[in-house]
Amino acid sequence: EGYIWIPTYSGLARFDGSGTVIYNTAEAGWEMSSSIVNAVVEGEDGMLFVGTDKGVLRLDRSTGSIVPCPETARYNITSFLSIPGRGIWAGGDKGLLFKASGEEAFIPVRLNDGDRPILAITTISSGKDGILWLCSFQCGLVRYNYLTGKTRLYNDNPVLVKSHVAECSDDGRLWIGTWGKGLVRMENPYSCHVYKEDKIT
Repeated sequence: EGYIWIPTYSGLARFDGSGTVIYNTAEAGWEMSSSIVNAVVEGEDGMLFVGTDKGVLRLDRSTGSIVPCPETARYNITSFLSIPGRGIWAGGDKGLLFKASGEEAFIPVRLNDGDRPILAITTISSGKDGILWLCSFQCGLVRYNYLTGKTRLYNDNPVLVKSHVAECSDDGRLWIGTWGKGLVRMENPYSCHVYKEDKIT
């Protein structure tokens, strides 16, 4: 529709090229009202899902109404990923959530690093063949196959454990922005071997 949707700490902003409309998410209702918006994504039904520091809100663009997704209460949502035909993934301080296509509710996805859960997810990016690339402030880079449920952590690498944002390029490389370690390019991120620092440029 030509709009740019901008998460801000004063609500959700809609910019049309000449003017801005602010959706006041602080009046959404219940204990989930918050003006701190971290992320936004469009669902397959055209609804917008808004990630705040108190959970996910659903915005109906045709009416302007905002309703909370109560099952996400107390999640500080920092990132979304929508996969057509699959659903929406949401990441935050308490881990990963998933809403399947055609379903109403988000459900927790339990990912573990040994005997502790993987929390503090800062980024979700789509890879090939059912792969999600997650960055966790707690664990660093995580490769998660949502088709098989298998998880691969890279926390044995002193650079990748600092991963903050990740994005796959069309040529299959994975680009990673890190906390204090610069920009990392993984040439073959789907390899099963353990990465050493001399394999990272």
